[in-house]
Amino acid sequence: MEDAMTWKKFEGNVVGTRVEGDPSVPPTRWYNHLWLLMFGWKKVAVFMAMNASAPARVGFRPFRGDAMLREEPLDRGTFRVRIGHEACTFFVVGDDGKEIPLELLKVTTRDDPGYDKVPLL
Repeated sequence: MEDAMTWKKFEGNVVGTRVEGDPSVPPTRWYNHLWLLMFGWKKVAVFMAMNASAPARVGFRPFRGDAMLREEPLDRGTFRVRIGHEACTFFVVGDDGKEIPLELLKVTTRDDPGYDKVPLL
């Protein structure tokens, strides 16, 4: 499993990039979230943060609930995120809290050999 991450509530104003959900995965519920994280979410979105400079951080706004921001900064501009059943909006913000534009490179699977070296967050 990937390194544990710490997320915190994000209250800034961002637009983000929306990614449609994967209807082949069961809906996300409180009781199946861990199982989905480990075994269910097989599709990923590959993003590139345009002109990102450290310490840029990745965030997401789920289908319901608060926007969350990853505490660990990006170590490079390209990263992967899991796609659940529901649509989700992803974003990157710089140290100043301003949004950094994202380019969605590809929606693929976790085991796509073309992106296996790209960090999965």
